[in-house]
Amino acid sequence: MDNLFFHQMRKKAFIALALAVLFWGTTYPTIKYGLTGLHLPPILFMCLRFIVATAAAVPLLSIKKVRNEVSRCILQPDIIILGVLNGLAYTFQFIGLKTTQAGVASIIFNTYVLFASIFIRFIFREPIGKRKLLAILSGFLGAAVISLGDVFSSTRQDGTLSGTVLIILCSVVTGLYVALSGKVMRVKDGPRAMSPLSVYLASTVYTLILLLIEAAVSRDLQHMATLNLGSMLWIGYLGIFCTFFAFILYLYGVRVFGAINTSIFLLAQVFISIVISVLLLNETIDLFTITGAPFIFVAIWLIGRVHRSSKANN
Repeated sequence: MDNLFFHQMRKKAFIALALAVLFWGTTYPTIKYGLTGLHLPPILFMCLRFIVATAAAVPLLSIKKVRNEVSRCILQPDIIILGVLNGLAYTFQFIGLKTTQAGVASIIFNTYVLFASIFIRFIFREPIGKRKLLAILSGFLGAAVISLGDVFSSTRQDGTLSGTVLIILCSVVTGLYVALSGKVMRVKDGPRAMSPLSVYLASTVYTLILLLIEAAVSRDLQHMATLNLGSMLWIGYLGIFCTFFAFILYLYGVRVFGAINTSIFLLAQVFISIVISVLLLNETIDLFTITGAPFIFVAIWLIGRVHRSSKANN
């Protein structure tokens, strides 16, 4: 009976992860279409996405445990920093995608795993080791090759520098966010341990504040009147499915399979993003991307192997 229950639980977790990967795989193409096809202002588009995602998450506060955890940690400095970092990552992502291909951006963004490893080294004083160093160097080499090709492509087309550098900054900030959130949730003094969901909900308050300030300063809010039903449907899909639902499904998968196995599984979202970008956005995969992408995939795989070995030894 226990084996049957465990099998069913793993099956549900796999389906949950598959859906999360599908939603996250459509994120970059959806943002790109909203920016270039619907001509949505990036700050306003980003802000509305997060407002929708936050509104969808509010009912979770009806759960007493979640509500108590959120109220306990919402004023902690680390939570405030996490919220600001998340807001900055979104800002770099949306503005960068105006001049960077969605498929390229999805590949480069996943280097956040490498940046997280570097930040974890300084936050937790964990040694990097030869294999992890090789992974980091491989990943950065791949990102550099892809970025170089994207810069050349953008410069040839319109004479402006591509947004690749902003996508790299997005991955750097996301890596710091992941490392710092690990510090927050590594508290092991019984009832004070924080769940990922509670950390996310508490830090969301500060993310939303930052994004609203950016929207006001950039004057993007004045474009609210120009939004039509089609635009709101795309924003709703991005906020509810690609942000809120995907995160909840991801947490369920992590609960069953563990964070390391899940991170490797999530690489499938890159391929989904590339396929959609090529088929629906008419993007092309150049030689730079074909050359650099394998270095990044190998790097993330090596990082997963390192963490899996460390967990086994502990």
